[in-house]
Parts: sequence; structure tokens; C-alpha cells
Amino acid sequence: MNLREEISKLAYELYEKSGRAGRDLENWLEAEKIVMAKYAKKEAAAAKMVEEAAGAAAAKVKKAVKETVTGIKTAAKKTLTKRK
Repeated sequence: MNLREEISKLAYELYEKSGRAGRDLENWLEAEKIVMAKYAKKEAAAAKMVEEAAGAAAAKVKKAVKETVTGIKTAAKKTLTKRK
């Protein structure tokens, strides 16, 4: 179901709940507000998940770089010790 269909369906439900009074525009605007708020919440939750995943990925990269640098330093020390 697309956004327009979802709003339309909800507007019709509001229309029926209001006793089928002639409040088409008000029902549509209320339905639009409800549906848009729902999607805004979902978008905010998705953004938070992306942010958390990015933070976790950055921490893993930082750890991997640190381990690599440590390994390079260790290998360099061994090489220099052998040359002496």
C-alpha cells in the first residue's frame, strides 16, 4: 500500500467513526498527520540504528588499525634486532 492509499484508508475510517459527517477535509488532514507521524517515527528509529551501526563499525576499524600498527611495530623491532 502506498502513502496516498494508507492516508485514504485512514481518512475513510475517521469518516465512518465520525458518523459519516461531511468533514472530508478534516478527516483527510487528520489521517495525513497520523500517517506522517508514523513514518517519521520509523525514519527516526532507522536513523538511530544506522548511527549505532556506524559507531560500532568505527570502533571495530579503530581496533583493527591499532592491532595492525602493533603488529607492524613488533615485526619492525624483530627485524631491527636480527640486523644487530
